Amino acid sequence: METLKCGVIGLGMMGEIFSNILNDLPHTYLQAVSDINAERLSLCCKKYGAVGYADYCEMLDKETLDCVFLCTPDNLHLKPAVEVLQRAKHHIFMEKPLSNNLDEAQIIADMAESYERTFMVGHTLRYDPRMNRAWEAVQEGKLGDVIHMRTWRQTCIVHALKMGRNSNSMFFIGIHDIDAMLWLNQGAVVDRVYAEAVKKKMPQEGYDVVDAIFAVFHFDNGAIATHNSSWILPQTQQQVRSNTLHAGFELAGTKGVINLEMH
Repeated sequence: METLKCGVIGLGMMGEIFSNILNDLPHTYLQAVSDINAERLSLCCKKYGAVGYADYCEMLDKETLDCVFLCTPDNLHLKPAVEVLQRAKHHIFMEKPLSNNLDEAQIIADMAESYERTFMVGHTLRYDPRMNRAWEAVQEGKLGDVIHMRTWRQTCIVHALKMGRNSNSMFFIGIHDIDAMLWLNQGAVVDRVYAEAVKKKMPQEGYDVVDAIFAVFHFDNGAIATHNSSWILPQTQQQVRSNTLHAGFELAGTKGVINLEMH
């Protein structure tokens, strides 16, 4: 197997994680990284021996890369995505969500539709063995027709305090479960959504963003689903990353049911 030369755009939380993974995997080579934060860029280059660029366009033009990982904040996906797509020479992995703006997401989706190389969005539940088995059960007809789904994903406030200016709980964590619902419902399309949100804790912390969202989805095959997304559970000790996760997925069909506790 050939070694893939990789570049990372954006060295925040996920960019740092991917840089570490790409450096460790036997068939990937972290060749170049880009971030506007000079200190963060310098630390990453020293740690992994990658070439650093403040301007990702310069990185894309100067480096011969097989794959580019787009890890900018949720609200800053469009410009780097367009730059990479327009060059049409790299495989692309984009951190979820595609965008937190519908018009921008449509631009990216339209460009990716005819893209001749791999364009992948990081919906990690599709690679969770538990979710994979659930998908197989649906495909094999063991659950029959989907009647309803129930999903929830709650985490502590440590991530909200880092990401609250660029995202919200639904885009940051809830998007995983929305993708899973679409995936397991075999191509059915959401044709109606109702949602309520609450803002109490995050405004106290100086963020104009919601604490939690409850949503009801109706699909064009008659199935219904609910989702609860929250990121304000109490922080414990001196957490740098959230190790507090309460998540689950339930799917009921005409022949059976699957319940997953995903802690």
